[in-house]
Amino acid sequence: MFPIKPFKIGLSTELISELTKVYGCRSLDVSADGTTIVYESYSGLHTEIFTIKTDGSDRRKLTVDSPGNNRFPRFSPDGKRIVYTAIDENTVAHIVIMDTDGKNREILTSETDRLDREPSFSPDGQFIVFTGSSDWYDHYYR
Repeated sequence: MFPIKPFKIGLSTELISELTKVYGCRSLDVSADGTTIVYESYSGLHTEIFTIKTDGSDRRKLTVDSPGNNRFPRFSPDGKRIVYTAIDENTVAHIVIMDTDGKNREILTSETDRLDREPSFSPDGQFIVFTGSSDWYDHYYR
């Protein structure tokens, strides 16, 4: 298996830069001001949400020792919040929002018979869309 590492490429220069030596980074999203990347990565047995500056500095773990996995992080358009999927120890997936420092977490969905995942903000930040599965079919919610 190949290690998954975060890279960035300058579109005007085509210069490729490795951001960090951390392995297992997925679901990357860049803040609107272009200074920060949010991503999921393994931390022990579970995936957690991290941020790192686009120059590769200041790596921070935002979710701490969660009982399950945290996946699919996305920045709000104003860069002040992050929405993501939290999968608990019973494999129930919820949509969660938090500040970019990991504080003020709020569970937005609490369905136990639906797997809510892959959230994304609208361009104006007024709503979040996500995929929910409950009957072997994907449904899209707002």
